[in-house]
Amino acid sequence: MIVARELGFSYGERSVFDRLNLELRPGELLALIGPNGAGKTTLIHVLSGLQRPAAGSVFLCDADGQHELSTLDPEARARRLAVVEQSVIPAFDFTVRELVAMGRYPHRHEDVDHDAVVNDSLSAVGVADLANRRFGELSAGERQRVLLALALAQKPNVLLLDEPLAHLDPKHQVGMLTLIRRLATEGLAVLWSVHDLNMARQADRVALLAQGRLLACGVPSEVLTVPLLESAYDTPLHLVPTTDGSPALIVFGSSRAE
Repeated sequence: MIVARELGFSYGERSVFDRLNLELRPGELLALIGPNGAGKTTLIHVLSGLQRPAAGSVFLCDADGQHELSTLDPEARARRLAVVEQSVIPAFDFTVRELVAMGRYPHRHEDVDHDAVVNDSLSAVGVADLANRRFGELSAGERQRVLLALALAQKPNVLLLDEPLAHLDPKHQVGMLTLIRRLATEGLAVLWSVHDLNMARQADRVALLAQGRLLACGVPSEVLTVPLLESAYDTPLHLVPTTDGSPALIVFGSSRAE
């Protein structure tokens, strides 16, 4: 579990967000949405310890108790939390297997079959056949899946994903979302930053970040509403009811031809 309390962050005098409170629970898929520039990536960086907040604190809670993120060394954080960035270019052109194996570094002193963990991580995201390829040779979508395999190799309790469906074709978007959903069902706490609001409908909860604060956080039907979304995105939209009981589809623009 990860908990943010009264979190604030600024770039110089420009406040990105302020007094933000958020919980990410085990077994939960939380979609983080908001317009460009709202601070979604920055929030992920703060929650992962890559950037320090200007105010407030982040806590990781597990079987060993509650730990303030800033008090944990990088290896201790990496054993509990993994983050997948939008794009990463390693300094050296490792093979896929070599790169994913780096996820085992925080666990290197443990008496486990590290190769088996790497193989399972590669298979979980469907890149086992790319194991001997150079990372630099891969497409953007393939790289994104390899980076997720690297995160899974860390065996974290918390998984933070910054636009994991970017650069993926529809088939692999569905496959990746299915995998993310399964990881949460198996007990991981998963935060998933996403631009596609209709994809966000698949999450357990949705957090809407805009205007320097968390405008709403709740089940999709409570957050993905016309008043909240039009306020956040400053553009008209309408909802199209579904027949399967799922939240309505979100379509930007007027509901009728002008």
